Amino acid sequence: MLLIAFSIWELRIDLRLLIDHFTYTSLIFTIKHHPLAVIVLITSPSLFYKYAKNKL
Repeated sequence: MLLIAFSIWELRIDLRLLIDHFTYTSLIFTIKHHPLAVIVLITSPSLFYKYAKNKL
């Protein structure tokens, strides 16, 4: 949960720009300049599923 919060905090300005004015250039810029934050956000659902499965 902490990694997700830090990732969103790092991407807060880029996410606002993407929401206001979406362009593929801004999407590529965000992915290129913040790869760790993007990877954490993409893989977080699979991590939740993995840990929820182990608890049952």
